Amino acid sequence: IAIDYENGTVDAMTSAAFSPPSGAVAIPIRLDDDVPIVAAAVGGAQGESFIVDTGADRSMLFSDFVAAHPQQTADQGLGAAMVASAPFIGSVSGVGGEVQVRPLQAAGLSLGTIAIPRWLFWVTQNARSFEGDDIDGLLGQDLLRNFVVYLDYRDLKIRSEEHTSELQSHHD
Repeated sequence: IAIDYENGTVDAMTSAAFSPPSGAVAIPIRLDDDVPIVAAAVGGAQGESFIVDTGADRSMLFSDFVAAHPQQTADQGLGAAMVASAPFIGSVSGVGGEVQVRPLQAAGLSLGTIAIPRWLFWVTQNARSFEGDDIDGLLGQDLLRNFVVYLDYRDLKIRSEEHTSELQSHHD
């Protein structure tokens, strides 16, 4: 499945017809309940279980991951500035209902060879039924829209091509 957020297209193709684009970055996945899960590093803290959520507006860190890595997930300033300028921001709604969150700008986000200096996440607050026991967070379309994303289930990889040069400055 090829997802091109910028052009608003989703293309499905047979495994036999798929040839990875030259220069695409391949990120290994595992399937958990048929959902793609990837490893990622946030502020240098390695997490093995981030859901690739093509429908989520924002990337999220789950409270257990943040609690386990307080130094690596310290806000770099933007999260605090958002709370100071709009203190009413405190929840998001989705399929799972309303979830209490707070913004956090992490020192970096790395997926395979893709490294982004800073990234804005929402951190869940008191959301045990939403988080799941063994999940570190989710990566949403705020990240994915910067790439053409290929979900290669046959080879258990996500392949991506950078779609825009704005990725690095997007969250600085």
